[in-house]
Amino acid sequence: MCGIVAGISKDNLNKQVIESIKYLEYRGYDSAGACFLDKDSNFKISKHVGKVRDLNKIVDENEKYYLGIAHTRWATHGEVSLQNCHPHVIDNRIAIVHNGIIENFQDIKVKLENIGYKHNSQTDSEAIASLTKYYIDQGLETADAFRKTIKDLKGSFAIAAIDSTNDNELYVANNDSPLVLGLGDNGNYVASDQMALLEITNNFSYLENKSIGIIRRDEVIISDFSGKRITPKVNKTKVVKQKSNLKNYKHYMHQEIHEQVAVSKNLVNKDLVLNTKDTLDIDNIYKNIQKIVIVACGSSYNAGYVAKYWFEKLLNIETIVEVASEYRYHNYTQSQNDLIIFISQSGETADTLAALRDSKTKPHLFDIAICNEKYSSIVREASAYIDLEAGKEIGVASTKAFTAQLICLIKLGLKIASYRLDNYESFKIIESQLLELPEQILEVLEQEQQIAAIAKKIYNKTNIMFLGRNTHYPIALEGALKLKEISYINANAYVAGELKHGPLALIDNETQVVFLIPENNLKEKNRSNAEEIQARGGNIILIHDQVCGEKQKSSTTSFKVGKTNYETSPIVMNIALQILAYYIALFRGNDIDQPRNLAKSVTVE
Repeated sequence: MCGIVAGISKDNLNKQVIESIKYLEYRGYDSAGACFLDKDSNFKISKHVGKVRDLNKIVDENEKYYLGIAHTRWATHGEVSLQNCHPHVIDNRIAIVHNGIIENFQDIKVKLENIGYKHNSQTDSEAIASLTKYYIDQGLETADAFRKTIKDLKGSFAIAAIDSTNDNELYVANNDSPLVLGLGDNGNYVASDQMALLEITNNFSYLENKSIGIIRRDEVIISDFSGKRITPKVNKTKVVKQKSNLKNYKHYMHQEIHEQVAVSKNLVNKDLVLNTKDTLDIDNIYKNIQKIVIVACGSSYNAGYVAKYWFEKLLNIETIVEVASEYRYHNYTQSQNDLIIFISQSGETADTLAALRDSKTKPHLFDIAICNEKYSSIVREASAYIDLEAGKEIGVASTKAFTAQLICLIKLGLKIASYRLDNYESFKIIESQLLELPEQILEVLEQEQQIAAIAKKIYNKTNIMFLGRNTHYPIALEGALKLKEISYINANAYVAGELKHGPLALIDNETQVVFLIPENNLKEKNRSNAEEIQARGGNIILIHDQVCGEKQKSSTTSFKVGKTNYETSPIVMNIALQILAYYIALFRGNDIDQPRNLAKSVTVE
């Protein structure tokens, strides 16, 4: 959600800044803008509702600028419009870009409007610029005015600001929203993600939470909100710029679905690595776990929900799965022997990060982050982390990262079991079954056109129901979520055994049901549920495995994923649901990689 790039340099950074924000498009946005300071101390502002590539067309390439800020906006306060697009400028004096939400912006705006200040947008962000200008008008130097403004703000924010009267300083601040400094030979930069700056430098320093910085061409001054100086920790990154390359695919989501063969092969053929900051007695930690709490949002939550079934079977340990946005807001208890697992693709998910920070204030045994971005906030603040190693995921709807989460979670369960259980040998069969997973995924992908044909029959449906039981219920949730995200069809998931407790009332001959029926001890119960749906005229798409063959009825369309294993079947069946969602969205003509109203990295509550 939203992306910031800003820089101050001895070199012309005109093209550099615009090229850099292209690497933040994956976060999700609806408009983009840039503001540069010219040689006459005037702001040169370009804004566009739409793609960054179109913004690039309206920025004057012939001009040379040495100080500038740029932004991709994901609307929170105010509609998607040129008026609400960042940067926001007050009196050609202060220009700002902002990620996050300013909770007290209305109070600030009303106070300033009552004494004559004017606002031109509906955004909360504009209040930052006008309040800074107010304090300058009260006689404060810009740096002091900016610092005083930051102290007045309530909410989450990452901010970059420039003053038209000072071409030698860039002002930045963050509170519960990430910013990274990029330190170059001829200047210094800030961005929401180091990926935006990798073509400029490989020397980075992540701003500590609640920091304020004055960035100059040859100097960086960082302090906390109280004014205490902070010495930035500079790291030379080993991350290599990954050029977006669709190869022969039309969409990144489609490409990332197919990359799951390679991602799974990499993960199942290597030991699970728990990266820790300190030397820890992992043996003691694993043996003393009495409860596991998994905290996550969206697809990551669904992955955690599957893991709940795995952990309770493998470890016989109570496992609770919590929605991160709810975790801090109920009277939860953490105990001295709780293992808490935080799952996030981006590592910047605001609710999950806030839950991690809150959990640190309470008793617990240990906390682990499972993440696809090893330099992210959640990884940096967790006690240990597991790297998903899925590679950059561009499509907003998670595919390969979700599969990587599932693989890492079951391997974590096996790892803990190996420390705790005397009879671990009985679980080694699961390790061998995991080795078969890449081929099982490939087998589904080779049947892609069969799934596409099914999608063509139902893409104009308005309501679709997903059903599953046990580990396949969270996969039904994930299938419904994936379909909602990219097709905009109202899709909901239920435990199949709950049909008679309400959902059966929705069944008629217009109802489309996607039912996951694997070969397991619930097969006969699932068949009975399918009969109940068919008896009421419902139409079923049956996703089953090679062993669990089903008799066909006219109201049933069947897709066979091939031979699966008991524990890994949810992973394999989910691949079929990803392909189904992709083709339904494709036939509906939707923007698959950047679906409406959604962002890849949810950095605000």
